[in-house]
Amino acid sequence: MAPEGTLGWAETKRGPSEREEEFLVRLVRTIRNNLFHGGKFPYPDGPVQDVARDRELINSALVVLKEALALHPDLDATFREAA
Repeated sequence: MAPEGTLGWAETKRGPSEREEEFLVRLVRTIRNNLFHGGKFPYPDGPVQDVARDRELINSALVVLKEALALHPDLDATFREAA
């Protein structure tokens, strides 16, 4: 647990029946949700000014998504059609 007024990292556990692929996609979704639906700042000084943590999370999510596309040609084709 991070000290009050600071951001910290918390471990996200894989569900007992959750496949590794499901877990990784859930983590990407969690990153997305936290970045876009966060912004509820209980900290006295408002939002955190250092965006390095956000960049690290986004870059990590992109690595997972790129590997998922590389491992599943059908998914990659569908993704590119939608783009």
